[in-house]
Amino acid sequence: MRPITLEITGFHSFRQKQVIKFDHLLADGLFGIFGPTGSGKSSILDAITLALYGNVHRTGYGIQGIMNKQETNASVVFTFEIGNGAERQRYTAERHFVRKKEETQVRRLRLTHHTPECDVVLAEKKGEVDQAIQNIIGLTLQDFRHAVMLPQGRFADFLALTGSQRGEVLQRLFGLQQYGEQLDRKLKKRMDAIGIEQAELSGGLAQLDQFNDEALERCKRDLDEATAARTAAQQAWALQRSGRRRRRVADPS
Repeated sequence: MRPITLEITGFHSFRQKQVIKFDHLLADGLFGIFGPTGSGKSSILDAITLALYGNVHRTGYGIQGIMNKQETNASVVFTFEIGNGAERQRYTAERHFVRKKEETQVRRLRLTHHTPECDVVLAEKKGEVDQAIQNIIGLTLQDFRHAVMLPQGRFADFLALTGSQRGEVLQRLFGLQQYGEQLDRKLKKRMDAIGIEQAELSGGLAQLDQFNDEALERCKRDLDEATAARTAAQQAWALQRSGRRRRRVADPS
């Protein structure tokens, strides 16, 4: 994700509208955000997180914790690009809030896709905007906090994740889910095939357990009896045919 511009109004020390143009800063590649304690460095990162995901966890009070106490309205508008080369796409996520008494409410929100032809509003409802952002970026809020906007002093949280949890975060971060899903499907298909083969072998083994010496002797006796019965039937059939031929010779009419 490449940040383009960020507009902040009514959050922490940013009471009046402030616009940060990241595209100018990115012209030289790498840049840093510097300033004394309380100057608003973390508020910039909070505003980006809030614009994208509609929530901030750093303060422990969500939106209430970062909204300026002297303001009743606040807004954050974040324009960013994602993708490489010809596939790079530009979006703007904006969220506007109003404080009524002691409660902060969402007044308006919107996700816009900027194309060379026109601007397309993708969503204006919270659930739809949140889902669309997650689909575009490919990260949940938890993933974003762990891998992109890691709060100060919380790097150990990422290291403390279990191997499977870190694997899931990195899969989503680098877009590797499809390979993991393909591998899961192949493994499941192979396991199912092995399960069927195992069941067939177990059934065959159960049948073999029934064949002991006594059963073998019984099968031999049954075979001898069947052979004798077949021989007797063949002889009776031969005698019957011979009798019919003799009757036809004795009675030429």
